[in-house]
Amino acid sequence: MPTPDKFENLVGKKSEDIKIALLPNSKDYYSERARGLKLQTFVDDFDDLGFTSEIVDLRDFNSTQELSNKLSTFDAVWACGGNTFCLRYEMKRSGFDRIIEELVRNGLVFCGDSAGAIVAGPTLRGSESADNPEFAEEIIWEGLSLIPDFIMPHANSDAFKSTLQIMRDLHKNDENYLELNDWEAAIYENSKRTIVSSRPE
Repeated sequence: MPTPDKFENLVGKKSEDIKIALLPNSKDYYSERARGLKLQTFVDDFDDLGFTSEIVDLRDFNSTQELSNKLSTFDAVWACGGNTFCLRYEMKRSGFDRIIEELVRNGLVFCGDSAGAIVAGPTLRGSESADNPEFAEEIIWEGLSLIPDFIMPHANSDAFKSTLQIMRDLHKNDENYLELNDWEAAIYENSKRTIVSSRPE
């Protein structure tokens, strides 16, 4: 989260009053110990920023109503980075993808980093260059279409250089294609997109 103050403005509350549901399912292919350690870093990071966060594992939900009731107690939902296909599969299996649009209309803020940002767009095509689709129980190529853009994260990363080039080549002619560096975020509000950065102009 490069600009926590912008996030506070988006939610309309101060950090100490904001509750965030962390969706961990992009890391479902990890061992339980490794998964737990990775997720703890998310919790710690949000704690350091002054937010209250809670892990909401989509694997625990088989009823869309139960899931909707749970998520309605939060101000924001944050889809953690990891394997895009694992995350998208659980979003479908749990019914998250059938309720999130209404929850957003009712004021819930959807956020995500890396895989969590990709899945918000119209397609997952291209992310297979970095993720293993077969790690998911079912491969789903359609995104949530909460935003019009395919977001390519980590645009500045040397670690992902070869896979990022595959994404660029696939989407270079797409009108709705956005590259984000790790110090940047895109905010979508009322059909308007704003790019924010932790680096000064």
